[in-house]
Amino acid sequence: MNCKISIEINKDSFYISKYKSITGEIYFKVDDRFFPEEGWSDFPVVILTWWIKSLLQIIQGKVGISQEFLFMDGPLLIKGKKVDIDIMELEFIHREVLQFTSYCSISSFKSSVVEASKITLESMIKNGWETSDTKELESLYKNLK
Repeated sequence: MNCKISIEINKDSFYISKYKSITGEIYFKVDDRFFPEEGWSDFPVVILTWWIKSLLQIIQGKVGISQEFLFMDGPLLIKGKKVDIDIMELEFIHREVLQFTSYCSISSFKSSVVEASKITLESMIKNGWETSDTKELESLYKNLK
């Protein structure tokens, strides 16, 4: 019942625009599936910030609480529902169509978010990319880990 979940980050794909928007590869690997797809490019700093906020609501909430884990690019989202003290049902949705459902431990989902945030923040520091978004991610990351 428990899936193997990770958030895949390709720090070599990170790019900062002249408007200080940071893009790069970020996607989920759930068992042997990818969502949205392998190599998906989005705004990792912004969406990791959103995901941490949603995850904190799940962790602190009662069984039955639901949160959305959104992407900026594309009509994509993951609906997460706390179904037990450490189990979350995840519905992976593209264009309002359910692609697949999986169950994972909240602690393993949290570990994935923490690791992806750590890799992302280390890359931001290495590249000297400090923005209001990176500062917010850093603050939330410290609260989550």
